[in-house]
Parts: sequence; C-alpha cells; structure tokens
Amino acid sequence: MTALEIRGLRKSFGSLVVTDNVNLDLVAGERHALIGPNGAGKTSLVHQLAGQLAPDAGSIRLDGHKIDGLPPERICRLGLARAFQRNTLFRDLTAHENVRLAVQSRHGPRWNPFVRISDRHELADLAEASLSRVGLAGRARIAVRALSYGECRQLEIAIALACEPKVLLLDEPTSGISPTETRQIADLIASLPASIAILLVEHDMDVVFALAHRITVLHRGAVLASGTPAQITADPAVREVYLGGRRT
Repeated sequence: MTALEIRGLRKSFGSLVVTDNVNLDLVAGERHALIGPNGAGKTSLVHQLAGQLAPDAGSIRLDGHKIDGLPPERICRLGLARAFQRNTLFRDLTAHENVRLAVQSRHGPRWNPFVRISDRHELADLAEASLSRVGLAGRARIAVRALSYGECRQLEIAIALACEPKVLLLDEPTSGISPTETRQIADLIASLPASIAILLVEHDMDVVFALAHRITVLHRGAVLASGTPAQITADPAVREVYLGGRRT
C-alpha cells in the first residue's frame, strides 16, 4: 500500500530548476532515504511535500488524497508530519509545552472559558507519551533553551509524533550533533512504529545504510537512481556523483 505518491513533480525559481520531473513512491511502513550532493534539491522537495512550497507541476498524494498546493496545517491534519533541519522550537517554553501545542493543533482546542488549557489532562497525557517515546520524559519540565542540541532534535521528533502521522519527513535529523547523539537519534528512528512511513533526508551515510529499506538519489533536482541500498552502492553513476566509490 502506497503511503505517499509523487508524480511528475516540478519546481523552479526563474531559470533555476530545483525539482525536475520527480517520481517517488513511499510504501506504508517503509524507511526511505533521500540523498544527494549539496544543491541536489532534497530540502526543496521536502518543502513541497509538507506544503511550505507549492510545486509548479505534478501531483502529490498522501494515502490517496491529493495534497499538492495545500497549506502545511491541512497536510499535517491529513497525516504528514515534518521535523525540520533547523530547530523551530519555542525556546522559552518547556519541552512538554512545545509538544502540547502540537497535540492541541492535532486534536483541536475545544475552547472552554471555564477550563484552562493546562488543565486539559488528556492533552497533557498525549504530550507525555510523545516525550516518553523519544526518551525525554525526564526532561519534560525543562525549558528548551536549557536542552542540548541533540535533545532538541529528539524534541522535534516528539512534536512530529504528537501529530499522529502516517508519513514522517525527517530533514537531516543528525545534522550538527555529536557521534554519540547521532547513534541515539538513529536508534530512535529505528524504534519508531512500523505503521509510520518515514522519508529521511540524511547526509550521514552510515545512518542511511543502517536505516533505509530503499534509497533515492537526487542530482540537480532529478532522480538519478532509486533502489535498495545494495543497488545504490553498485550504481556507477551514484558512485561518481555522490558516494565516491563507496561499497558495502
């Protein structure tokens, strides 16, 4: 069953083509890595999938629903969540408060003038569950500004999980963190429920080959190759433009 279907996607800024007739399928429960050299168009593609950019042509379907051109909040409610490459957290709020905002967005505020949001125990319980899922239960009451960068990456994933996604987009989740934190994030991603399909943009090839069922390589906005890790490492064109002769 296809969780995410991309057909003929195109995007350009003047003469600069950032997405060039991209076709890609993400199967339900799959871990699919998107790799390529700097400037290949990976983040631009993710922006279009999540609604931050509208494609010029082509289609994107999420669980059968056409989502290209929809606003990010609508796409999120349909089941696609994203963790950004750069943290988009509220630094003066606690980890728990950041996640609870995502829970409120997903489930609706159900505003009642006689009940404070902080007293909505079902929202708090869902936030706590997301924090526990990523290993941050003991840091729930800590302000984001006091968290390590690696913990902030974990928190971004907790926020995405609080949206109860069918598809999760992870944009460079190990960028800027230590080798120890990288292993922790990789283990976290590997432990996520098989019901969630994951599209992973990642520069660390050890992480890619440890996690991915399939890999798609972008080059100059177009799909250069797509296949299993073994097929990708054996592809001469991929080795030439990106892997630098690496074999596994």
